Amino acid sequence: MRAWATMNPWKLLGFFAGLVTVVISIHPLLSPDVFMYVAIADHWLANGVPTQDPFIIDPTKPFQIMHEWLSYFVFWTVNEIGGVDGEILFKAGLFAAMSAVVTRAAWRFKAHWFAYSAALALALTSAHFRMSERTSLFSDLFQLVCLVIALRLFSDERIPVKRMSVGIFLLFALWTNLHAGWLFGLFLVVGGVAARFISRRSEGPLERRLVVLIIAAIAGLFVHPQGVFGVLYPFEFSQTLRKLYSMYYVEWAPIYVELLLNFIEVKVFLGFSILFSLVALVAGFRRSLFEGAFLLFLVALLVGPTYIHSRFVVVSSFGLAMLVAFTFRERPAPTFRQVSAVSLVASAVAAFFLIWPVKNEASPVKLGVDATLMPTTALEELGKLPEANVFNSHEFGGAIAWRYRGRYKVVFHGFDTDPARFLNDYFPAFENEQACLRAIQKYRIRYFFLDRHGGAASIWKFLEKHGWTIKAYDSAAVLLVAPAM
Repeated sequence: MRAWATMNPWKLLGFFAGLVTVVISIHPLLSPDVFMYVAIADHWLANGVPTQDPFIIDPTKPFQIMHEWLSYFVFWTVNEIGGVDGEILFKAGLFAAMSAVVTRAAWRFKAHWFAYSAALALALTSAHFRMSERTSLFSDLFQLVCLVIALRLFSDERIPVKRMSVGIFLLFALWTNLHAGWLFGLFLVVGGVAARFISRRSEGPLERRLVVLIIAAIAGLFVHPQGVFGVLYPFEFSQTLRKLYSMYYVEWAPIYVELLLNFIEVKVFLGFSILFSLVALVAGFRRSLFEGAFLLFLVALLVGPTYIHSRFVVVSSFGLAMLVAFTFRERPAPTFRQVSAVSLVASAVAAFFLIWPVKNEASPVKLGVDATLMPTTALEELGKLPEANVFNSHEFGGAIAWRYRGRYKVVFHGFDTDPARFLNDYFPAFENEQACLRAIQKYRIRYFFLDRHGGAASIWKFLEKHGWTIKAYDSAAVLLVAPAM
């Protein structure tokens, strides 16, 4: 007990925050994109860098997703070591790292223990529905690191420019090869440097040397095998695919759309983001007009994107928790009794997730795949059929590519960068019978691999009327084969 009482209280808070983060983020695989990450890296190792999509029927455009090539090899390595379970645990580790960044920042800022604990608890709740295995998690983590840099530039008396510039260069060099979300991080670094200039916390040479931080970030972006393409991709994406994705993918929809409002986590985020944004801004403006304006910039940069695209809810939640910790800074260190209370609550939450039974009488903390979301039997049965083209529900494109390494070409998957294919052929096939027949003929389709729970029911019934037969099905998918096969 004495050793517990003499430990650094922030280390204890960080430990229990990490424990809860890991426990609540471990659940069956959520992102089918993981299969495509692994398939791309595997194809690359076997055949070299793909110039055209090796998994899709009649590719019409260059394979334009190699900007995040390093992420594919990271997920491939994790899969080689631990399989699907390894991917889930790796995801949990990334979320634990985000929690650690927030806790470390709160420690540095000497934040109020209760403000930090409450904000992080709400952040974890808000981010829970988006705790999936995605390359965007690297951007979420690195953006939090950039937020720490911006807040330090605003508040610290001394800035180790040389060491920080090297760290920023390495961060952005790694970032541009892992994911294309670095633009928000660059805004944070630029904003932090600008705030330092405006506040004139540093005089003379140091103030001018801070520009090196921006130069280091930009220089790091060009450390990419595709050169300037790695820098241009986010801008190209915003002009083309972002608009398309916003129309058809729920993760690109605003956080307040009716479908997402069915999630309790989304309702928590809406309340959390509004309330704590106002609290941070009021407290900031009470200190000074300049601090209030700086916090307004950070809130807009961190929270605003989620109201446009829900996929940013993770970094918005953790980032807002850090801003709350920064707002309530320079407070006394938490006492042993206060830390014990938080630790007790955290342990209870972790135990609840580990023990609480659900419908299948299993803990919510599970590894593997969810059989209602990921095909199993149907996917195995596909491999027993002659190789031919497949019309698939898009969420299964990655699984087919991963399992059969391009032997069965798919009509569409989530990594296809050709909007015309999606708008003119794929999407209309689910809407009317004539479009479906045109797609069958155009892409020489011999199999349909469809989602049993989405909008594929109508096309499934239509195919049966035209002589297509069900070859296999499971809780997630149904496999149909063409007549006379």
